Amino acid sequence: MITETKETPYNFISLLKLILVLLKLFKIGCLLINLTFKPLTFFFIAMNTLTVIGAIISFAALFISALAFLQSRKLPNENKIFEEKIKAYLDLIKGVNEAANIISDCIDVYVTSSKKKEIIDELHEEIDNAIFAIEDLRNNSLILLPDEVVDKLDEFLKLFDNQEYLQTYSTSKKSFEHQMEIDGRFDKLVIVIRQDLAIDKLNNGLRKRISGSKVLKKLNNEI
Repeated sequence: MITETKETPYNFISLLKLILVLLKLFKIGCLLINLTFKPLTFFFIAMNTLTVIGAIISFAALFISALAFLQSRKLPNENKIFEEKIKAYLDLIKGVNEAANIISDCIDVYVTSSKKKEIIDELHEEIDNAIFAIEDLRNNSLILLPDEVVDKLDEFLKLFDNQEYLQTYSTSKKSFEHQMEIDGRFDKLVIVIRQDLAIDKLNNGLRKRISGSKVLKKLNNEI
C-alpha cells in the first residue's frame, strides 16, 4: 500500500532551519562564556531580556509621546503670536512710513516758504502728531516687540527730538541730508523686523516647497 505524503511548505522548513541555526549559535555562545546550556536557563534569560527591551521601548514611546503632546500644545500659541506680530509689524511699518512722509513734506514746505515764521508752529504741530502716532503704535504693540526692534524705533524717533527741529534743517542741503538719514534709519528698522520674523528663511522654505510642487513642474513643462 502506498501512502501519499504531503510536502511540507518551503517557508515552514526554512523557518525551522533558521530556528535550529539560531539555537546552535546560542549554544556555542554559552559554551564560549563557560555557561552550561540548560533550556530552563535559556528561557528565563530570554524572558528577562524581552522584559527589559519591552520596558525600554515603552519608556521611549512614552517620552516621545510626551514631547509630541507638549509641542502640539505650544504650536497654536506660537502660530497666534506670529500672526499678531505680522499684523503689528505691518501697522508699524505703514505708520512710520506715513509719518516720515509727513515730516519730509513739512521740511520741504518750510525750506521753500517765504513765510517761515507764520507757518512754523503749524508745521511743528503736524510733525508732533506724526511722532505721537508712531509712539502709539509702538506702545500698543510693545508686548510683542523684541528689544532690537524697540531700540531701532527709538533711534528713529530721536531724529525728531528737537524743539527747534525745522530751524535746524532750514537749508536745502541740510534738509536733504536729514531726509537721507530718515530713510537710512527706516531701512534699519525694517531689517531688524525681517530678522525677527525670519523672513528670508521662510521665503527659502516656501520657494523650495513651490519648486517641488507637481503642479508647478507641470506648468513649467507646458511653458
